[in-house]
Amino acid sequence: MPLTDLVPRGASFELNSFEWHNSMAKYLSIGCATQCGTRYGSLNQDYCVVQEMYTPAEIPEGGKQVYIAAICDGHGILGDKAALFSGKTMIRHLYAGALRNKTLCKMNSDELALEMRVAFQKGHLAACSVYDNPPKTVIFPYKSSRGTTMIPYCLVDVSGIAVYRCPQPPCRSKGGGGSSPVEVSPATAEAAFDQRGPEKMLECGCTATVAVVQGRRLLLADVGDSAAVLGSCTSDNVVCEECNFSAEALTERHWGLNAAEAERLRTDYGHCTRILEDGYVKMLDGHLNGYELAVTRALGHKNLGSFGIISEPHIIVRDLEERHCCLVLASDGVWDVMTPMEAVQHVMSSAGQGRSAKEAAEALVQHAVQLGLSGRHAEQDNTSAAVVFL
Repeated sequence: MPLTDLVPRGASFELNSFEWHNSMAKYLSIGCATQCGTRYGSLNQDYCVVQEMYTPAEIPEGGKQVYIAAICDGHGILGDKAALFSGKTMIRHLYAGALRNKTLCKMNSDELALEMRVAFQKGHLAACSVYDNPPKTVIFPYKSSRGTTMIPYCLVDVSGIAVYRCPQPPCRSKGGGGSSPVEVSPATAEAAFDQRGPEKMLECGCTATVAVVQGRRLLLADVGDSAAVLGSCTSDNVVCEECNFSAEALTERHWGLNAAEAERLRTDYGHCTRILEDGYVKMLDGHLNGYELAVTRALGHKNLGSFGIISEPHIIVRDLEERHCCLVLASDGVWDVMTPMEAVQHVMSSAGQGRSAKEAAEALVQHAVQLGLSGRHAEQDNTSAAVVFL
């Protein structure tokens, strides 16, 4: 039901966020948004989606609509494909699998966790399938002191290792804009490599944060550094501008500065990995020697399993309470520039202005992008968010 349907004809449409929460207590609203930012030129490696499980006629008698949201953040030269393949596969499994025609609150936590674990395993295999038939030519950003240029890379075999190479050093026009990509063949790339153009190893994967909500039951899982926070109303009266909401992190960040993850890698993979000061994991063996990854768990990254990069998700099952007002899933483009509390306050401010969940997600993403552009590095990562008003 649209929010405007709750407002009497002719009445003012200025609701504070707490009044909005009381009005919408019986309804859920969901939406998502994404922007490519500036760090990777015009390339957006994030995949975000929201999905209703049923049409109105399909909702089981006595049941409620099921809402699914997913955020995947790709890594590597084919990271956009890894995120797309895994995200679509996980949504498809949850949409058509064992949760369909079930009431989540009547399923036990083990049953729900199993369905999410299966979804993530299928998503992992889908991301790994990118390696099976990679495109011969890819347009990918090249960063230099003069800015970011989208340039062509061609797939070549180097002693049995798949590598994307640019056949010549990238150039920029005098006006500062990137030169138009030119289609080149793998043979040309191989022959022209003595000009020492850049290269990228075929290594890709993605983070994933996925939520399923039905009524007051929440199922959530994640790998990597995309995250989800749960917002709560902390006042029974009118909105206090600064203190009427609280934010609770629901996901676990999988990176080298996570004590449990660091211990796991040191114990089982210390001979072939090293955790860097910034939380990245550096590979120390074989053709991947020197390769660095920002996360310790991810979907895809087919060649990194032997270095301890795993796809096992962190899963929670939560019974929501009346005080819970919103759920925010976002890629690190949001969390690098905003705290969980700031994100909750921002989306609930949108709610107070009568905006839908989709509009709140769009406003949050736009705000995060502007924060990044106005920051010290004057650039912004791919940025995505999904918002559920509870």
